[in-house]
Amino acid sequence: MPTVKIVLPSERVFVVDTLGEERLIDLCDAALAPVAFSCRAATCGTCGVWVEQGEHLLDPPGIEEAMLRAKLGRDGRRFACAIRVRSGRGVIRLRVCGHVAS
Repeated sequence: MPTVKIVLPSERVFVVDTLGEERLIDLCDAALAPVAFSCRAATCGTCGVWVEQGEHLLDPPGIEEAMLRAKLGRDGRRFACAIRVRSGRGVIRLRVCGHVAS
């Protein structure tokens, strides 16, 4: 069972456990983590996160996310609306890149 830790720019951390095979956007909503989402479809880049730990527990970027990454630059960020969490044991630590939802 992966544990997802979402670290805000303020260093506040939201933690949610999952069985896996879930979209990160749904886990953020369930944890009430104030990650800013705009389009919710990997077209705007608002929900950028850096994966600090547990990349192996995430599906690789799909076509839409890969296109957005190419458009916005290659600084390694992923997009929370497009990430799917795999099943397995471990910790996924994500740092929110920009602003958080108010």
